[in-house]
Amino acid sequence: MIRTLALIAVLTFPLGLRAQDAAKAFADADKEADWIELFDGVTIKDLQIDGVFSIKDGTLELGGGRQTSLQIKAPLGDKFKLLLECRFDGPTTPTLRLKTRSFLDQGESGGSIFGIAGQWQEYLYIRREVVGEGRSTMDTFTRKVDDKTIQSTGQIGGSGTPTLSWDVPAGTTLTIRRMRLQTIAPPTSSGVYGALIVLTLVILGIAGLGWFLNRRRVGSSAAAGP
Repeated sequence: MIRTLALIAVLTFPLGLRAQDAAKAFADADKEADWIELFDGVTIKDLQIDGVFSIKDGTLELGGGRQTSLQIKAPLGDKFKLLLECRFDGPTTPTLRLKTRSFLDQGESGGSIFGIAGQWQEYLYIRREVVGEGRSTMDTFTRKVDDKTIQSTGQIGGSGTPTLSWDVPAGTTLTIRRMRLQTIAPPTSSGVYGALIVLTLVILGIAGLGWFLNRRRVGSSAAAGP
Protein backbone atom coordinates (compact mmCIF):
# COMPACT_ATOMS: atom_id res chain seq x y z
CA MET A 1 0.00 0.00 0.00
CA ILE A 2 1.31 3.41 -0.91
CA ARG A 3 0.45 6.29 1.33
CA THR A 4 1.49 9.91 1.20
CA LEU A 5 1.98 11.77 4.43
CA ALA A 6 0.68 15.30 4.41
CA LEU A 7 3.33 17.97 4.58
CA ILE A 8 3.54 19.05 8.21
CA ALA A 9 5.33 21.85 9.96
CA VAL A 10 8.51 20.89 11.76
CA LEU A 11 7.57 20.12 15.35
CA THR A 12 9.12 22.54 17.80
CA PHE A 13 9.65 21.31 21.32
CA PRO A 14 10.14 23.47 24.41
CA LEU A 15 13.77 24.28 24.99
CA GLY A 16 15.15 22.50 28.03
CA LEU A 17 16.40 18.96 27.82
CA ARG A 18 16.07 19.21 24.06
CA ALA A 19 18.22 22.35 24.10
CA GLN A 20 20.87 20.42 26.03
CA ASP A 21 20.68 17.65 23.42
CA ALA A 22 21.05 20.24 20.67
CA ALA A 23 24.05 21.91 22.33
CA LYS A 24 25.79 18.55 22.70
CA ALA A 25 24.94 17.57 19.11
CA PHE A 26 26.46 20.81 17.79
CA ALA A 27 29.51 20.42 20.04
CA ASP A 28 30.07 16.89 18.73
CA ALA A 29 29.61 18.06 15.13
CA ASP A 30 32.18 20.84 15.65
CA LYS A 31 34.77 18.28 16.78
CA GLU A 32 34.12 15.62 14.14
CA ALA A 33 36.39 15.53 11.10
CA ASP A 34 34.83 12.94 8.76
CA TRP A 35 32.61 15.35 6.83
CA ILE A 36 31.99 15.52 3.09
CA GLU A 37 31.97 19.15 1.98
CA LEU A 38 28.93 19.65 -0.26
CA PHE A 39 29.77 23.36 -0.46
CA ASP A 40 33.10 24.74 0.69
CA GLY A 41 32.74 28.35 -0.39
CA VAL A 42 33.98 27.67 -3.91
CA THR A 43 32.62 24.44 -5.35
CA ILE A 44 29.46 22.37 -4.97
CA LYS A 45 29.37 18.58 -4.78
CA ASP A 46 26.48 16.07 -4.94
CA LEU A 47 23.90 18.87 -5.11
CA GLN A 48 21.17 19.37 -7.68
CA ILE A 49 19.90 22.93 -8.12
CA ASP A 50 16.81 23.67 -10.18
CA GLY A 51 16.33 27.39 -10.65
CA VAL A 52 18.50 30.44 -10.09
CA PHE A 53 21.83 30.33 -8.24
CA SER A 54 25.25 31.93 -8.14
CA ILE A 55 28.53 31.48 -6.26
CA LYS A 56 30.21 34.66 -5.08
CA ASP A 57 32.24 35.90 -2.11
CA GLY A 58 32.43 32.39 -0.65
CA THR A 59 28.65 31.87 -0.61
CA LEU A 60 26.09 29.95 -2.64
CA GLU A 61 23.02 32.10 -3.28
CA LEU A 62 19.78 30.43 -4.35
CA GLY A 63 16.56 31.98 -5.62
CA GLY A 64 15.47 35.53 -5.99
CA GLY A 65 13.85 35.89 -9.39
CA ARG A 66 11.93 32.63 -9.35
CA GLN A 67 11.35 29.55 -7.23
CA THR A 68 14.48 27.46 -6.78
CA SER A 69 15.04 24.03 -5.27
CA LEU A 70 18.15 22.42 -3.83
CA GLN A 71 18.40 18.65 -3.43
CA ILE A 72 21.15 16.46 -2.01
CA LYS A 73 22.12 13.82 -4.55
CA ALA A 74 24.67 12.02 -2.37
CA PRO A 75 23.33 8.67 -1.14
CA LEU A 76 21.65 9.01 2.24
CA GLY A 77 20.84 6.14 4.54
CA ASP A 78 19.12 5.48 7.83
CA LYS A 79 21.92 7.32 9.60
CA PHE A 80 23.42 10.63 8.54
CA LYS A 81 24.27 14.13 9.76
CA LEU A 82 23.97 17.31 7.74
CA LEU A 83 25.33 20.68 8.89
CA LEU A 84 24.10 23.77 7.07
CA GLU A 85 25.15 27.37 7.73
CA CYS A 86 22.92 29.83 5.92
CA ARG A 87 20.57 32.81 6.01
CA PHE A 88 17.45 33.67 4.08
CA ASP A 89 16.22 37.07 2.96
CA GLY A 90 12.72 37.80 1.77
CA PRO A 91 9.08 37.70 2.80
CA THR A 92 8.65 33.90 2.70
CA THR A 93 10.61 31.27 4.60
CA PRO A 94 12.26 28.44 2.61
CA THR A 95 10.85 24.96 3.09
CA LEU A 96 12.63 21.77 4.12
CA ARG A 97 11.34 18.49 2.68
CA LEU A 98 12.23 14.97 3.78
CA LYS A 99 10.88 12.37 1.36
CA THR A 100 11.14 8.66 2.05
CA ARG A 101 10.49 5.65 -0.14
CA SER A 102 10.48 1.94 0.54
CA PHE A 103 9.21 -1.10 -1.36
CA LEU A 104 5.55 -0.61 -0.40
CA ASP A 105 5.49 2.86 1.07
CA GLN A 106 6.41 6.47 0.46
CA GLY A 107 6.02 9.59 2.53
CA GLU A 108 6.90 13.24 2.90
CA SER A 109 7.36 15.46 5.93
CA GLY A 110 8.97 18.77 6.73
CA GLY A 111 7.87 22.39 6.68
CA SER A 112 9.21 25.93 6.86
CA ILE A 113 12.71 26.12 8.31
CA PHE A 114 13.05 27.99 11.58
CA GLY A 115 14.77 31.37 11.47
CA ILE A 116 14.64 35.11 11.20
CA ALA A 117 15.21 36.78 7.83
CA GLY A 118 18.71 38.25 7.53
CA GLN A 119 20.15 36.23 10.43
CA TRP A 120 22.94 33.70 9.94
CA GLN A 121 22.03 30.37 11.49
CA GLU A 122 23.30 26.80 11.61
CA TYR A 123 20.99 23.86 11.02
CA LEU A 124 22.00 20.40 12.15
CA TYR A 125 19.97 17.46 10.89
CA ILE A 126 20.60 14.03 12.40
CA ARG A 127 18.77 11.00 11.04
CA ARG A 128 18.80 7.81 13.07
CA GLU A 129 16.98 4.51 13.44
CA VAL A 130 14.60 4.13 16.38
CA VAL A 131 15.74 0.91 17.99
CA GLY A 132 13.02 -1.71 18.26
CA GLU A 133 10.40 0.34 16.41
CA GLY A 134 11.35 -0.31 12.80
CA ARG A 135 11.30 3.37 11.83
CA SER A 136 13.64 6.33 11.46
CA THR A 137 13.48 9.92 12.68
CA MET A 138 15.43 13.07 11.86
CA ASP A 139 16.27 15.48 14.67
CA THR A 140 16.46 19.12 13.60
CA PHE A 141 18.50 21.62 15.64
CA THR A 142 19.00 25.33 14.97
CA ARG A 143 21.42 27.80 16.57
CA LYS A 144 22.52 31.37 15.89
CA VAL A 145 25.96 31.68 14.36
CA ASP A 146 27.10 34.74 16.30
CA ASP A 147 26.54 33.56 19.87
CA LYS A 148 25.71 29.83 19.43
CA THR A 149 22.32 30.25 21.10
CA ILE A 150 19.99 27.31 20.48
CA GLN A 151 17.00 28.64 18.57
CA SER A 152 14.82 25.59 17.99
CA THR A 153 14.66 21.81 18.18
CA GLY A 154 12.31 19.43 16.45
CA GLN A 155 11.87 16.04 14.87
CA ILE A 156 10.42 14.69 11.64
CA GLY A 157 10.18 11.08 10.55
CA GLY A 158 9.62 8.60 7.78
CA SER A 159 11.07 5.18 7.06
CA GLY A 160 12.70 4.14 3.83
CA THR A 161 15.31 5.62 1.51
CA PRO A 162 15.47 9.35 2.29
CA THR A 163 15.75 12.36 0.00
CA LEU A 164 16.46 15.79 1.48
CA SER A 165 15.68 19.06 -0.34
CA TRP A 166 14.86 22.74 0.18
CA ASP A 167 12.41 24.93 -1.74
CA VAL A 168 13.13 28.66 -1.98
CA PRO A 169 10.02 30.67 -2.98
CA ALA A 170 10.20 33.35 -5.64
CA GLY A 171 11.20 36.67 -4.06
CA THR A 172 13.29 34.98 -1.36
CA THR A 173 16.99 34.10 -1.39
CA LEU A 174 18.77 31.39 0.57
CA THR A 175 22.48 32.10 1.02
CA ILE A 176 24.71 29.21 2.11
CA ARG A 177 28.20 29.62 3.57
CA ARG A 178 28.79 25.99 4.50
CA MET A 179 27.12 22.66 3.82
CA ARG A 180 28.63 19.36 4.91
CA LEU A 181 27.43 15.78 5.13
CA GLN A 182 28.42 12.81 7.25
CA THR A 183 27.04 9.39 6.34
CA ILE A 184 27.36 5.86 7.62
CA ALA A 185 27.95 3.55 4.68
CA PRO A 186 25.19 0.97 4.18
CA PRO A 187 26.11 -2.68 4.56
CA THR A 188 27.95 -4.07 1.55
CA SER A 189 26.15 -6.41 -0.78
CA SER A 190 28.78 -9.13 -0.34
CA GLY A 191 26.60 -10.86 2.24
CA VAL A 192 23.68 -10.92 -0.16
CA TYR A 193 25.83 -12.28 -2.96
CA GLY A 194 27.23 -14.93 -0.66
CA ALA A 195 23.74 -16.04 0.35
CA LEU A 196 22.71 -16.23 -3.31
CA ILE A 197 25.75 -18.36 -4.14
CA VAL A 198 24.99 -20.75 -1.27
CA LEU A 199 21.33 -20.97 -2.31
CA THR A 200 22.34 -21.67 -5.91
CA LEU A 201 24.70 -24.44 -4.81
CA VAL A 202 21.96 -25.99 -2.65
CA ILE A 203 19.49 -25.93 -5.55
CA LEU A 204 22.08 -27.47 -7.90
CA GLY A 205 22.88 -30.09 -5.29
CA ILE A 206 19.21 -31.03 -4.91
CA ALA A 207 18.79 -31.13 -8.69
CA GLY A 208 21.90 -33.31 -9.04
CA LEU A 209 20.72 -35.70 -6.33
CA GLY A 210 17.34 -35.97 -8.02
CA TRP A 211 19.00 -36.73 -11.36
CA PHE A 212 21.21 -39.39 -9.75
CA LEU A 213 18.32 -41.11 -7.95
CA ASN A 214 16.24 -41.04 -11.11
CA ARG A 215 19.10 -42.68 -13.08
CA ARG A 216 19.39 -45.41 -10.45
CA ARG A 217 15.66 -46.04 -10.57
CA VAL A 218 15.72 -46.33 -14.35
CA GLY A 219 18.76 -48.61 -14.21
CA SER A 220 17.14 -50.84 -11.62
CA SER A 221 13.99 -51.15 -13.71
CA ALA A 222 16.01 -52.09 -16.80
CA ALA A 223 18.02 -54.73 -14.91
CA ALA A 224 14.89 -56.34 -13.49
CA GLY A 225 13.52 -56.84 -16.99
CA PRO A 226 9.98 -57.93 -17.89
